[in-house]
Amino acid sequence: MSLEHRAFIFDDERFDSELRNLLLNAGLSNNIDKIKNFIEQNK
Repeated sequence: MSLEHRAFIFDDERFDSELRNLLLNAGLSNNIDKIKNFIEQNK
C-alpha cells in the first residue's frame, strides 16, 4: 500500500489580504454568504 503525500506551503500574507476579515466578519454577523461567494469564485 502506497501513501501519497501532498504538502502545500500556507501563504500567510495572502490569507491576511483575502480571508481574515471575511472570516472574522462572518463569525460576528453569523452570515456566511460572502464566504460562500469567495469559495464559488475561487474553486
